[in-house]
Amino acid sequence: MAFFDFEELAPGFIYPADGNARYDVSFRLVAFRPFVGEVLTGRVSGANPEGLKVSLTFFEDVVIPGHFLQQPSEYRREENLWVWKYENDDEDGGDEDDQNQFAFHIGEQIRFRVRSLSFTQVRSTLRGRQAMTTSTLLEPPSAVLGAKAKEEDVPLAPVRKRSSSVDLTRNDQEPPIMQVIGLVNEDGLGLLSWWT
Repeated sequence: MAFFDFEELAPGFIYPADGNARYDVSFRLVAFRPFVGEVLTGRVSGANPEGLKVSLTFFEDVVIPGHFLQQPSEYRREENLWVWKYENDDEDGGDEDDQNQFAFHIGEQIRFRVRSLSFTQVRSTLRGRQAMTTSTLLEPPSAVLGAKAKEEDVPLAPVRKRSSSVDLTRNDQEPPIMQVIGLVNEDGLGLLSWWT
């Protein structure tokens, strides 16, 4: 839950014998917790060799790792962007110049599926600051139902996992309270301009 914006701010009133100014304020809050497997739309806000950063305007901690992009994809350091090299199976042995290349441009709208959610609690203990992360992610059926499950019969299922505590030094950047890991390696996902 986070503050979004003010809608109205009434003039202040000073109560007699109190001396404090009181204001009637109307504001909006955002309550956000996506479901694992939910499809969301945001804007590409950054790229690095590890993957893409996505902004939802009110939430900035969305990451799409490079291995969850459409394949084959490559990071181009000089341009600071990821490019999906679409290979058309219908063409006969076309060379690399004939491939369709789709770039993940910063500022473009992107549709992605939520693969996992991570919630981190930072606590001060006698040993220093510690971060404990709890994650919920999509797992293949064999991880949830055992070896008897067939991949075609059962869809991916959300599984909750808890990681161990990590000691943070004074110089370590605090991890985000909530982080969304997304994927775009399915049909219909990726930049909206690709599919229209």
